[in-house]
Amino acid sequence: MEIIRTWRWHDTLMTLCRNGYYLLGLFWLMSKRDVLVHYESTLVLYLFTVIVPHLFWRPGYIHRRYYTWAEMVLNGALYLTILFWASAESNSMVMSMVTLGFFAPPHLRVWVVLSLVVLVPLAGCLFGALSVFNFSQQMMMLFLCFYYGYSFRRSIDAQEKSNQLLEENRRQYLQIEEQNAALVLYAKEVERMTLIEERNRMARELHDTVGHTFTSVIMGMDAVHYLLETQPEKAREKLDVLREVMRSGLDEVRRNIHEIAPDDENEPVELQLKRLASEFAQHTGTKVQVSTVGSEPELSAQMKLTLVRCLQETLTNAKRHGQATTVDCRLSFERGQLRLMVHDDGIGQQEVQPGFGLRAMRERLSSLSGTLYVSSAIGHGTTVTCTVPVVAPGVGGGSKE
Repeated sequence: MEIIRTWRWHDTLMTLCRNGYYLLGLFWLMSKRDVLVHYESTLVLYLFTVIVPHLFWRPGYIHRRYYTWAEMVLNGALYLTILFWASAESNSMVMSMVTLGFFAPPHLRVWVVLSLVVLVPLAGCLFGALSVFNFSQQMMMLFLCFYYGYSFRRSIDAQEKSNQLLEENRRQYLQIEEQNAALVLYAKEVERMTLIEERNRMARELHDTVGHTFTSVIMGMDAVHYLLETQPEKAREKLDVLREVMRSGLDEVRRNIHEIAPDDENEPVELQLKRLASEFAQHTGTKVQVSTVGSEPELSAQMKLTLVRCLQETLTNAKRHGQATTVDCRLSFERGQLRLMVHDDGIGQQEVQPGFGLRAMRERLSSLSGTLYVSSAIGHGTTVTCTVPVVAPGVGGGSKE
């Protein structure tokens, strides 16, 4: 069963051809009025043959199976009626074979050929109404008409499939164009975000490195200024140390520019923090103590670098803004996280105003799902706490100085 709601151009063409052919056949039938034995009955059957199949083939509705059976039965009956009652050959099935070839469903095509092309003419031949030659001629003509309708149907189907494929290709092309446009915008956005992130990363790296180095040098230069008059030799030694600090700072800036890690990735973070604290204490005259609790787990290079930068920024702020003389650093490896707590004895602040350094620390920690907490009070110094989750923490109980 097939229902077609859209009346297409080929349906109109087949309707006009079929009805025009049967209109000519009606004139022929009227010319045989004196020959036909039962003219009125034959005329009624003829009209039924023309009208009834259109009940199943009309604009907006096609029932191919019902139409095929109606066309087969009525046309076969009409052909044999005219053949026997008028004793004349009839071409009434010519156009019906074309339409049947066009509309008949695949499982009924064999029955159409067998019944109308073979059995109906064969019946006329067996009962003496057709000669063997006329039987062969009729059978060949009906088969060619059926094949013509079938070929026309195949060409229409091929054209519709081509149109559908073309429309599908056009739709997919438009969809691909839209997706490409979206991908281009996405790529541009990713590129923009990558550039911003890389620029911020480089700014943080340079800020931490340059700020830490300059703070150390400035504090050392202040000490040299007082030693020049009283202890010139010690002042020269201090200048040599500060010169090495500047060289080291310059090398680290260059490493950051060339995206080379400033620290050994395989070195424990505890040693990196202690070395940083020792250098800062040596150059600034600040007492810095680093203690650890627990056993250090395996940490990523990014996590180690983040802790080093956080301690750098905290020490720099403690000396530059807090004027601290003593800084206590405590690195704790707890279950599921590590904690770096830095407390100084500086002047403190009533309200901490986060600058670029603190914002950079918070961004670094956030990239590792970590947190930053800063507490300060006037006369009681400042405490900075950095917490970072770890996958495989070590848990220990001893404290090492």
